[in-house]
Amino acid sequence: MKTRTSFIHTAVLRTAGAVFFLLIAFSCCAAVRVHAGTPELPVINITSDTSYNDIYNEYVPADMELTSPDHAPSELYSGTAYLHLRGNSTAGLLKKPFKLKLENKADLLGMGRSRHWVLLANAIDLTNIRNLMMQRFATSLGLTSMSSRLVELYYNGTYKGVYELCEQVRIGKTRVDIYDWEDLAEDVADAVTDGLISKGLIPKDREDEARAGIRSDLKKDYAWATDSDHTFYLTTVRNIAGRDYWKVDLAEYHDFSDVPDATGGALIEMDFYHNGSADLKTAYRLPLYLTAPDYTGSNFDALEDYMRDYIQAAEYAMHSTDFVYRASDTHYRTTDEGRYSRSQGRRLSTAYGESDFYAPVYDGMHYSDLVDIDSVINNMLVCELSDNWDCMKNSFFMYKDIDSKLVFGPAWDFDWAWGNSMYGIDTAGMWNGTYTYARKWQTTNDYFANEQYYQTQQFNRLLVKDPYFVVKLYERYREVRESLILPFADEYESMCESLKVANGKNYTLWRRTDSSGGGAGRTYNEQLTHTLDFIRQRISWLDEQFADPQTLIDSFGYYKASDSLTVREPDTVSSPGNVLISVDVTGSIAAETAAVSFQINGRTFITATVADRCATASVPVSVLTDEPGIYSTVVCRAVDAAGSYIKNSRGTEPGVYTNAHSGYIVIDETKIGAAAGESGEGRNDADGSGDAGSNPGGTGNGSADTDNGRHTDTSASAGGSDDGTSADGSFRPFIIAAIAAAFLAVIALTALIIAKKHSKRS
Repeated sequence: MKTRTSFIHTAVLRTAGAVFFLLIAFSCCAAVRVHAGTPELPVINITSDTSYNDIYNEYVPADMELTSPDHAPSELYSGTAYLHLRGNSTAGLLKKPFKLKLENKADLLGMGRSRHWVLLANAIDLTNIRNLMMQRFATSLGLTSMSSRLVELYYNGTYKGVYELCEQVRIGKTRVDIYDWEDLAEDVADAVTDGLISKGLIPKDREDEARAGIRSDLKKDYAWATDSDHTFYLTTVRNIAGRDYWKVDLAEYHDFSDVPDATGGALIEMDFYHNGSADLKTAYRLPLYLTAPDYTGSNFDALEDYMRDYIQAAEYAMHSTDFVYRASDTHYRTTDEGRYSRSQGRRLSTAYGESDFYAPVYDGMHYSDLVDIDSVINNMLVCELSDNWDCMKNSFFMYKDIDSKLVFGPAWDFDWAWGNSMYGIDTAGMWNGTYTYARKWQTTNDYFANEQYYQTQQFNRLLVKDPYFVVKLYERYREVRESLILPFADEYESMCESLKVANGKNYTLWRRTDSSGGGAGRTYNEQLTHTLDFIRQRISWLDEQFADPQTLIDSFGYYKASDSLTVREPDTVSSPGNVLISVDVTGSIAAETAAVSFQINGRTFITATVADRCATASVPVSVLTDEPGIYSTVVCRAVDAAGSYIKNSRGTEPGVYTNAHSGYIVIDETKIGAAAGESGEGRNDADGSGDAGSNPGGTGNGSADTDNGRHTDTSASAGGSDDGTSADGSFRPFIIAAIAAAFLAVIALTALIIAKKHSKRS
């Protein structure tokens, strides 16, 4: 009996010990997964006849194997791949960045099936996570972003350091999910190929040649997609079947009834490296170009023409006094970019001339009718948190789907963030050991804009002149402050700690091979200290600027109010269901001011006549909002007897922006709720889409459908971050595993106690 009891006792002990050990191991694995799988990062082995340093702009073939103990076989890869050098400034560094094209689509590390990927070297970022962290931040805000994972690269058996395997920015179901004209071209080509084979015009043994050739023919010129008869001359068909058959009626083989007009399906990039091919360059010389459908070696005149006018109307709306495009206005274009004066810290001698742009189809549209304001605001938060030298200059993307607004994103390219740089450029503003640029706006920093003229006219700079936009920016910041912004520095430090081994190996190999500026640090520890200090100072300063809407507007300093207009506190009592807003007109403009235009939440305009130097507008609560944390912004502008805004020389820059004598008021939801009273008046969501009077010089009926700056924190629904954390940075897998381990350990301990009691009885 004693032997049997001893056996039971030993078995229970071993079982409990094994369970406890396995669960602790599981907990540790969960904790490791929080930090992107470190210390065992996924590994990419590339074998090629071309050496690492001999890869340039043309694809070279290679064998590639992606391995990882933490991913299913379906998320790995073993097969042929093609590489070429990518990047602009970083392409010349010793640690090379690559474009990667797989022979077959693959769901690499669970990021979605595609053939097209990039290997970012992060050569100037010794922490290796500037891009990774900012892309995840952008995703948590709700911006379209590319997923990425850190990996270790071996090339021809030699360790090449930590790389970032990332989705390439392109149109696709798992990338920028909008209408794909290239997919249409391939579908049509396949249908034509199959049809011509069935007719005997293309031999079966030349099917692959024909299919690839017809796809190429259709992607060179998309005129067939928008022409009414859908006929097209196919060079491949001529070469195979003869000249008698090369004019093909594509509609005979493919149903075009569901093919949309060319009003979207466009991915657009802004980058000064493409100045020569920037086919969508704006009047103020923003070097925008169509990156998808692929602009290299192809034409899509209908889509280019549409997007050029659409973007130009949006730009002119942002340059307009009240941020509304009017076809009848005089519009301007840059004729001389001038030069940046380092001694004065600004650009001098710029010149502008009149433009002949005319697009009546967009007449009366506010910029928020043309551009998705949520994405603009989220993108600006990305720019300001990162304080990135390249933001709104290079690698800035926008996209537009069929009949949608223009959307900012995906977020991309942050290796110059937080004072990091190349070429000795001081992007930190080092002065007496402090980072002065950590306490300046990225948007309005003239030193950041010295490299390219168009940075002085980039969209964010234009929009901070609009109190309505700045208030919406304030709302969004306060909404995500606790969950995304305040924890950011600690999350950055935590991820760097988890990558200490991998980053140490990477630093030992590469050290600092570029020319650093701004004191960002030439060793790993120096740069980590610099980065964390910069981020913490940055967040502290941002929090001060976002104290309240007026503090934020004053901090940017781009909105210039008039001393001649005084906006009174709103009257929420006298007229149930309405808010009465009165403006006193004084000073030099009192005699010429016939009326005041009240612009409510961007799109609604009400004009009130001046009597006894005062104008009062009765604003229905239906065009305001009473949601907590959401404000209503009313901008009031002086209007003369001819119905034109009265120009304020303060804040006016000829050829760029004409400021009006104006004032503004921001109304919180408590006052609006009081005005609603017992009237039961319906209210909308601060989109200005209620009834509107006339606005000077335009329709301004404010009746267009809008989402208009309503922001919803998407961090909870965006899914966990790629390193295993939840979207708010919490370590949920570790907590769950730890609880499970403790629970099962208790069970095992209970079994042990029972066994001991049983032993004593025996």
